[in-house]
This record gives sequence, structure tokens and C-alpha cells, in this order.
Amino acid sequence: MRKIITFILSITIAFCADINIDKSFNDLFDAFNSKTLGVASICYRPDFGSLGIDPCDLLNVLNKINLDICKIVPEIQGFKKKEKNFDFKGLQALCRAKTKEFYDIASSGAIDSIIGKIDWSKFDDLKQKMPNGMTIESWLDQFQVRNIIKDQNNPIRKYIIANVDPLGEEIEDLQKNIYTILEYSATANSKPIKSITNTDFKAPQTMLEYYQQREERKNQLNVLQKSKLSELSNSILTKLDDKKLQGEEATLEANKITKEALGEIEIQKSIEISQALRLNRAKGDYALPTQEFVENYKEDKQPLMIAKIRNQMQREAETMSNIEKKWDKYIEKMNIIAEKAVIMNEKFDKDKAKSEIESLIK
Repeated sequence: MRKIITFILSITIAFCADINIDKSFNDLFDAFNSKTLGVASICYRPDFGSLGIDPCDLLNVLNKINLDICKIVPEIQGFKKKEKNFDFKGLQALCRAKTKEFYDIASSGAIDSIIGKIDWSKFDDLKQKMPNGMTIESWLDQFQVRNIIKDQNNPIRKYIIANVDPLGEEIEDLQKNIYTILEYSATANSKPIKSITNTDFKAPQTMLEYYQQREERKNQLNVLQKSKLSELSNSILTKLDDKKLQGEEATLEANKITKEALGEIEIQKSIEISQALRLNRAKGDYALPTQEFVENYKEDKQPLMIAKIRNQMQREAETMSNIEKKWDKYIEKMNIIAEKAVIMNEKFDKDKAKSEIESLIK
């Protein structure tokens, strides 16, 4: 009976959190803070940062859990209960993408999961490795315009010094070429910049390969699996029930599971940010929007070029901000679900509660 009640409550909480998260947040926080003496709400807030940014690392952690979240569902006559384990197709696709070459669109996933999560103000983040084996910092150093211009063999040079209006329509195709080289140079087994030629850029060989690559990319964009609110709730309840955990131990275990789910959320957010920036490029956006790039054109064009760069930066920042806000809201819901799962797991002493109420009445 306890498992039946727990299951019903978990579904109800997930539903309520979805429809009225703002109104209930303070009440839930206060209740949980009181129940656990402030342990989870203050001392053990989930920390996903230590999981790193490599999807393969996270996949190794999550595969070890392998919980059957249907375990808490009671047996019902006329129904055959099935096993439902967490599905990590998206993460698996991202892990495989680390070795994909540029012609496979799935290679974008390995880049997106890193680039989208970088905090550009943190020096340590710039030391993270790209699929090509280079650090973020050394990869970006290749695209300093002054060095590109000096190098007659650099394939980007001709797109910068081309005799076209930097504010006209012709610039758009030139920038797309640079964007292509940028992405190619980050993928696995890519050539050094100086050695790149047009023959290095290839499309899928067949229509079947095209559709297969598209399916793989779809799986990457649907990385979010374990972090679904109802599955998070059920996984915590299952684990706590299995281990017979109560009190602080239950809180720590719930935080551990939530931390792993948050790691997956960060990867999902990274991919969404990178994909949105790629698809939302405006006509004529600059691939190398720096002062060095601007200075290669006539002075009377430069103020408008700078205005375009500032507008490009503003649009990109707004796109990133909107996506981060959406996922921050989702993370807030996840934390509430985890907290309520711990509360639901606690044993309730009816006689003791009744005695305390009667004592208060007297």
C-alpha cells in the first residue's frame, strides 16, 4: 500500500510542479527545509560542475545507475508490468560524435556540447579540449585576422580581402565560407588550417547516409532523457526504497541523482544554444567580428560595420539568455521534485504525530 501511495504522490507532484511552480516554490522550500533541518536546501545543493563537459564522462556515470523506474509501480491484475530503464541515446550519439569527421553532421554535436557550455570569462574553461585535440584557446588563436592576412596560403585570407562591399549582399557567401572552415577545423581528424582545401569539405555520399546522419543529429538534439521530471522523481524514490535510506542519508542520495541529471541538462542547454546561434544567423553576419577584420575595409564603411557587429553580438546574447532562462526554470523544478521525493520517502509516525497534536491542544 505504501508503494501505491508513493507512486500516486510522485505523479501528482510532478504534475503540480509543472503547472504551478512559481506559486508553490516558497511553500515547498519551507516544508523541505523544516523536514530535513536545512540539509539539502543549504548544505547539499546539487553541483553538476565537477562532472566536466565531456558527454562520454557523463554517460559513464549514468550507465552505472541503470535504475528500473517502474519498480515502484504496483502489480495490477490484467496488466503486465514492464521494465523501463533510462535511455541514453542522445548522450551515446554525442559520445560517438567525438570521432566523427566534418562530412557527418553529427560531428556538430561534439562541438556544440563543449562550445555552448564554455564560460568565456574563465581561463580554465578555455583549456578544455575540442574534438580536434586542441584547446579552445589554441583553436581560436588560429583565427586572428592579422595573422591570416600575412599568410598567403591561409584559405580564409581570400574571403577577407575579397573586393566586395562589406555591407552588401556579396559578403554573405564569403562569411558562410569562413563559418564552414571554422566548424571543419574543430572536428576530429581535421587538417591544419594552412592545409585545408575545398576538397576537404564533403556532403553525405548517398541519400541513405543523409537520412542516417539526420537521425543521428536528431538524437543529439533530444539528449534530455533521464532528466524528465517524472522519471527523476521515480528514480529517487526507487533508489531510496531499495537502500532503505532515511533522513540525511536519503537527502544525500537524492542530491547525487539530481546532480547527475543536472549534468545532462547542461549538455542539453549547450547543444541548444549552439544550434540556435547557428540557425539564427542574420544575413551578412560576420564570422570573424573583430576590429582587425573591420580595419581591412575603407574608413567610410567601418562605422556601419561596427554597428552590425554590435547588433550581431546583442542578438546572440539575447538568444543565449533566453535559452538559459528556460533551462534555469527547468532546473528549479528538478530541485523541487528531488526535495519532495525525499519528504515522501520519510516514514510517518501516526501515533507520535497524534500525541504531539493532543499535547498542543492541552
